[in-house]
Amino acid sequence: MPFHEKLGRCLPALLMTVLLTACNPELEDGDSTPGGSTPGAAIPDCDDPDGSVPGDTVPGDGEEALIQLNDTGVNQCQDHRVLSDHSDNSYVCFTAGASETEDGIDHEGDLVPGGQDATIGRDSAALKGSLIKVGHGDAGFDFSKIGPDGNVLPLASADWDCVRDNHTGLMWETKTVVAGDIRSLGNTYSWYSSDATTNGGYVGTEIFGACVGIAGCDTEKYVSAINEAGLCSFHDWRMPSRAELLGIVNFGEVGPAIDETFFSHNGTGIYWSADTHASSIDNAWYLEFNRGSSYVAPKSQYYKIRLVRTVF
Repeated sequence: MPFHEKLGRCLPALLMTVLLTACNPELEDGDSTPGGSTPGAAIPDCDDPDGSVPGDTVPGDGEEALIQLNDTGVNQCQDHRVLSDHSDNSYVCFTAGASETEDGIDHEGDLVPGGQDATIGRDSAALKGSLIKVGHGDAGFDFSKIGPDGNVLPLASADWDCVRDNHTGLMWETKTVVAGDIRSLGNTYSWYSSDATTNGGYVGTEIFGACVGIAGCDTEKYVSAINEAGLCSFHDWRMPSRAELLGIVNFGEVGPAIDETFFSHNGTGIYWSADTHASSIDNAWYLEFNRGSSYVAPKSQYYKIRLVRTVF
């Protein structure tokens, strides 16, 4: 890789490493959860074949967080039919000879164009067996199950409360199917925030969902209740940005478009984000997990919530 490209690729992450180490020496050894280690502010390998770009910026609930971005989860390439009686096919790209820069040919003689999503990035590296993960996950995703004490659990664990994304540095709430549980999948909440710095200029609708376990079914009260309870021994949970929600969507799957090994009680429902629509402030963005599509709706609507917190 030319030096100027390598510098542009690495500079954001190198700056993040210096800042994090200077401001919080505890991150030097990567230990940022109670009793468990997480990837810290390690200097990146700029020639890493996983194709990720260090230091991508994703907005998060009123502030900007410097994080890595997940890949899409798409790990197959599509062909172009040469003859009308040929089938439309999906292929593991490199088995058809397709790569980031080269076209391939499938078994019917149809063109498999190179440069498709599945030829680039973490998903491609995972398929080839060259992607090193801290935990596990579909395609290029790298997740770990987290127990109530904040510690990492084995993959085979049948009971966990949170999921840590080892690539983005985010930790996610998991839902339950237990009747009466505050985190029950069936609970819904209206969008409400009294914080003028994050509500986009309109507070939304207070207490207009249908839930159990808390006094008031809106997003602000749910965040407060989860932080008071100390989910997974943490008290800094927040609403996710739309971009953060999109980061756990597996676009290679449908119904639900998410890794069910870790988000087993996700469902295909609609989840609120923290983001207000820029030109229509009485609306907020949400994401549906059937296909991973994102739209806006009035803040008076009542949808599900999946909270997030920043680990590193």
